Amino acid sequence: MEIVKDMSNSDYRAREGLSSSDIKMLLENPYKYKIGYKKPKSENLALGSAVHSLILEPENFKSDFLVMPDLNLRTKDGKEEKAKLEYEAESSGKILIKEDSYKKALDIVDNFKQRSVFDMFKNGVAEVSFFSEINGIKCKARPDYFIQDKGIILDLKTTSQENGASPDNFLKAIANFRYYIQAKWYMLLTGAKEFYFVVLETESPYMLGVYELDKVSLDFAEKEILRAFEVFRNLDKFQSIFLDNLDYSKVQTLT
Repeated sequence: MEIVKDMSNSDYRAREGLSSSDIKMLLENPYKYKIGYKKPKSENLALGSAVHSLILEPENFKSDFLVMPDLNLRTKDGKEEKAKLEYEAESSGKILIKEDSYKKALDIVDNFKQRSVFDMFKNGVAEVSFFSEINGIKCKARPDYFIQDKGIILDLKTTSQENGASPDNFLKAIANFRYYIQAKWYMLLTGAKEFYFVVLETESPYMLGVYELDKVSLDFAEKEILRAFEVFRNLDKFQSIFLDNLDYSKVQTLT
């Protein structure tokens, strides 16, 4: 195992190895993995990333984000300024975030720091990169926060859903977004014994929840990871099967 501190996000992404996101995409759509598909950026994603940065690495916020002031996009000047900022963000590798989203991120973080859960984010390190091999396949992970001496990983999640941090709603998110795979993946690569999701709602009053997964969920995740490895080793075959059997243009009967 190789552990690298102070590695930039861009350097981490450029490093060879499967990530937990890759594992999920291999299971969901091997064709998208093969062509290097990336999900389009959204303002909600920018807000969540800003919250992460302000909690875990506040010293890096200015170097990672570009705040766009409130512009009148009905005017030529407003449109030109927006295009200029978008170009600046793209060329510098920064995340462009609207000013109102940035202010909301500050409110979310200020509220979080007043909660007892914030004390969990002490005596550990944020955004450390791990590189290893599992079954001969190069793998990588970059947990949000790792308390090494206790073997604990903390993973920050933000949700714009009303009551999204409640047990019922976050359980659905775990299933829909396969968060169980992320939990087991990080534990495998880091040797951590405990993994906790810290879920923050992005609408006032900024409710939060803290969750862990049971053994059944983590065992199932490990089986899914091994299944993803099989897809990865036989990518062309599985890509073909996927495209042949899941052509969305064909009429299908849903139950």
